[in-house]
Amino acid sequence: MASSPRQLKGNLQLAVAGEALADVSAFVSSMVLNTARESITVPGVLSTGQSSTVAGQTNQTLTVTFHSGMAAADMWAQMYEIVTDDDALADWSATWDDGAVGPDNPQFSGSVDNGNAAVLLSLDLGAAVGSLRQQTITLPLQGPADVATTPGP
Repeated sequence: MASSPRQLKGNLQLAVAGEALADVSAFVSSMVLNTARESITVPGVLSTGQSSTVAGQTNQTLTVTFHSGMAAADMWAQMYEIVTDDDALADWSATWDDGAVGPDNPQFSGSVDNGNAAVLLSLDLGAAVGSLRQQTITLPLQGPADVATTPGP
């Protein structure tokens, strides 16, 4: 049965690498995992004279839009702790639908231990007077995300 497009109802958990994951889902309004491959051009050979393109290294980014006040329990505090940590690395876990992890609701994750932590390179705080405090951050991953289709321990 084909799945139908639906509103994001999943969750996002983040933490400074090595610390316990914290659920920040309540602050997230958009979350996108982008996978792109580098393009490698192979020069033409004498027999054909045609060049070709092959897929190179895989690069992934996690782009998150969140709303946050300045309370100590809000998402800005979690993100600030990550961006000011020596390595600015975050362990993370995400699903795009609510409910149990399974074949129709895979869990994507990364950690320093697995070589695919997220790297937080910048964070802006504040907003224009009278506007919604919203920000979009893009976190490059150190390696391809892990994908689980069965609940973990």
